[in-house]
Amino acid sequence: MLLSLLLPLLIIIRDQTTIAMASSSSSSTRPPKILLHDAHARPTPAQAFSEMVDYLQSHHPNVGWDVYGDFGMYNNNNNNNNNNNDDADNNDKETSTTSNKDDSRRPRSFLRELERDVAQEMGLADAVFMPSGVMAQSIALLIHQEQQQQQRQVDDNDNDNNIDNLPTQPSSFLCHESSHLILHEQQGYRALLHLNPIVVATQHKATGISIPPMTLADIEETLLTASRTTTTTTGPTSTKCRDNDATIVALLLELPHRELGGKLNSLSELLELKEYCRQREMAFHIDGARIFEASAGLLATPETNNNDDGHDASNDDATTTTTAPTTLAKLMALVQPDSLYISCYKGLGGLSGAFLLGRDAAFCQRARVWLRRFGGNLYTLLPYAVAARMGYEREWKLPQQSQSQSSSSSSSHGLASFADKWQKLVQIVQRLSSEPSIARWLTFDPSVPETNLIHGYLRHVTVEQCDQASRRVQEACGVEIVGSFRPVRHNAAALAQGYKVMFEWTMGRANVQIDDDLHVSSWLEFCRELERIVRAAADSSQATND
Repeated sequence: MLLSLLLPLLIIIRDQTTIAMASSSSSSTRPPKILLHDAHARPTPAQAFSEMVDYLQSHHPNVGWDVYGDFGMYNNNNNNNNNNNDDADNNDKETSTTSNKDDSRRPRSFLRELERDVAQEMGLADAVFMPSGVMAQSIALLIHQEQQQQQRQVDDNDNDNNIDNLPTQPSSFLCHESSHLILHEQQGYRALLHLNPIVVATQHKATGISIPPMTLADIEETLLTASRTTTTTTGPTSTKCRDNDATIVALLLELPHRELGGKLNSLSELLELKEYCRQREMAFHIDGARIFEASAGLLATPETNNNDDGHDASNDDATTTTTAPTTLAKLMALVQPDSLYISCYKGLGGLSGAFLLGRDAAFCQRARVWLRRFGGNLYTLLPYAVAARMGYEREWKLPQQSQSQSSSSSSSHGLASFADKWQKLVQIVQRLSSEPSIARWLTFDPSVPETNLIHGYLRHVTVEQCDQASRRVQEACGVEIVGSFRPVRHNAAALAQGYKVMFEWTMGRANVQIDDDLHVSSWLEFCRELERIVRAAADSSQATND
């Protein structure tokens, strides 16, 4: 009912926005700015909600209003054991988790259907929608810690193995030095989760400026040398620890590695990591924020189903050879992660939000308990869920269906798949790298994109000089080549070779249709401007010295 009241208001906003945009465009003669770097369009809030209105009216006109994600669709006895008085007034949320209600008479849950569809697509037991990826991965680590400690209590024949009464024990998790948890979460793993990271470094194995992803050999080397990099309130330190000094609850693997330019582990490496986790009785968690992007490099096409993607797909510990899977569900069946996180706003272009998926339903039931403890079960997540489903269908499902029904690329039908975006980026990077006047300044990592994401590094220039050159190109040509130039911070090999500036480039729905020639000509102009700026700075410095 509330949604039916909200839709007319959003329609009014949409119509007024259309009129305002028409008026604005007629009064301005300046050509629109072309954003070579933007994977997704940049709508105004009114435009974004207007698009969601059109989508709902076309695809889900009768959906009901989701309150608390419709918790009543799931039975969760853990909540029922909580008799705190401050929860007594939350009967619409708490008591609805019992199994006494007839769920068949409840309205369809938009959010639950989305979770179910994503879980089926991934071949996992269940999925939980959450406001953010930071929350999702924190909850995943907490649950894996609980489950491991509960199992230890059972092994020790302790009768009191209530999961909420388990003693807190020092625990750790394994991750790469470029993990989002290490670089961008203000040590939340320690402050909130009371977990310590065992950080696996691969910078010392860099080839040129290219840092490789974490493999099993890197993990074993880290543990063998008993070296763990931690971060304390006083700054980075190196702490000696032995393998049995702390309980390793999980291995966290990013797929693809965003901070490494979208690099992927091969299928054989993933299978090795899976077996390692099973043998060590630790959870295997995949940070799949960009798992749809990773699909382009890890999945074989249905037509070929071969290993021509460059990955060694052999299962080293099996007697048979495993060919590259054709779907994400088949990939997950091979890799068997205990949990998986997916972002809703990166490759899918949603407003915000994340999915946390589990290999068993009990994991996701527990995740919903922690979701409330973290304050993540907002009164409604419907706007985020609508944007997520819209992006999921537009960026993933429809291109997949189009490609399966036609032998030609889905981009030729206006529905670019992640494989199409990847191939587009490969073509442009190859052309840019083959231009001497561009390659003099710019180097890509990896040299050949492994997904539709890549990093670019610029040598012997500053962020300010790159920004100045970019503004000149924008003023002259109406083209913005890079959204944000950033100083190099986390790549020592690049810094040592004179690379001071970097940027991230993702090919998506908004820029995949831009002609390759425009990319090349714009970068040529950028490098000409950069040459002028650097020469002027050198002349000024020389004049000062004289």
